Amino acid sequence: MVFNLNHKNLYQIDTKGGNTKDSVTEATWALMAGGISSITQNAADTVDNQAYYDGDGESSSDVTGLNDGFAFTGNRKVGDTAQDFIVSLKHKTGEGRKVNIRHTSPDGTVETAQYTLSNIVITGGAANAKETLSFTAGQNGRIYEESTTPAPNPAG
Repeated sequence: MVFNLNHKNLYQIDTKGGNTKDSVTEATWALMAGGISSITQNAADTVDNQAYYDGDGESSSDVTGLNDGFAFTGNRKVGDTAQDFIVSLKHKTGEGRKVNIRHTSPDGTVETAQYTLSNIVITGGAANAKETLSFTAGQNGRIYEESTTPAPNPAG
């Protein structure tokens, strides 16, 4: 049995600002790793719970919608391509916050989708602490590119 370490997951963002399925082939991918110390998946399924007479009044659950995403936290690393791009979106709204993100799992599964970046925080904390960086990436719609061919690992 193998326990993969979390840092074996690769998260990349299209720094050209592509946010559609068609823009994936023209993407410029930057690794979202520099200064990032924690990434937490935010899965929030929409669940329909219903109780029926033919089920003796007991509830049955069906997942009717998906809302996936990730919360990224760490320290601001000025000069990091991915971070600089993310910070540049802080004062944008609407379509300006929608980006393509690609996630490569340790087993080589690659998933690409459109995400909305929200709650971008680029400073704060103790006077003698490194600047913070945190943001949330919420998936919009379905994954539109999925394969088991590993993406190039820019981390080596």
